Parts: sequence; C-alpha cells; structure tokens
Amino acid sequence: MQPVFEFTVTPDSWSAIFGITDFELTIPKSSVGSLLGIFLPSSGVALKGKLLFRVDSDGFHFDGGVGLVAKWPDAVRLPGIVIHSLATSVAVSGSDFRIAAAGTVAVSLGPVAVTIEGFGISTASSRSSSLCRCSSRRPSRSFSVSR
Repeated sequence: MQPVFEFTVTPDSWSAIFGITDFELTIPKSSVGSLLGIFLPSSGVALKGKLLFRVDSDGFHFDGGVGLVAKWPDAVRLPGIVIHSLATSVAVSGSDFRIAAAGTVAVSLGPVAVTIEGFGISTASSRSSSLCRCSSRRPSRSFSVSR
C-alpha cells in the first residue's frame, strides 16, 4: 500500500488529495466457503486497485478503480492442446469495465509443436455507451516452434 496525502495552495486555487495509490488484498479460497471455493484457484483471488479523493474549490472528486485477478495453477488438457499459466482479471475504473484472460497455449500436431506464451483475449466496455469491443492480444513473451 502506498498512502498519499498532498495539500497544494496557490494564489488562485487550493486542493487536497488523499488516499491509497496501490493496494492489494488477497482473498483466500478457504474464506469464501466450500460452495464458492469450488470455482476459485487454490491460491485465492487478489483484489487490486487504487482509491484517491480530491477536494478543491470545484468540490469533492473520486479517482480510482478496483479489479480482481486470479492465477490458475492447473492446466487444461485437450487432445493435442495444453493451456497453462492461465490468468483472468476483471477491472472497473470510472465508467470502464474490462475482462481479460491470458495464458500459455501449447499445440502438438505430430512432429510439430507450437507454444505461444501470453496469448489471450480481452473485452472492454463503457457504462456511458453500449459499445463493447473484443480483441485478441499479441503474445507478450515468446513464440516458439519445435520439431
């Protein structure tokens, strides 16, 4: 946690900012009960965000956002495909809402094996509009082909 407290005074204006810029709270699997615990990874879920308040001559303002992040230790195995190191996240910031999932995908077809690390999808929408977009992310780390 990084607490913030700033007070600024100029001849024309004044402002005060207080809050926390980065915080993380881990919710263990055991704390949600046996029914909800079925759907959570063994490491639990991390709640990450920031919370800042600003007071100035224009009034009281809020800035911040919060999101849930889960890292799944297990692998999904299908014939010829293995997906592991999966991470999912849900975040809300202002009027934006985002859901993302990324992981490592390994495909084996006979003598050829392809591995893509950091492959994923994300969906973002804004509460101020009905626009929703879905896109695939570029691999963030590496791409390899072996024979």
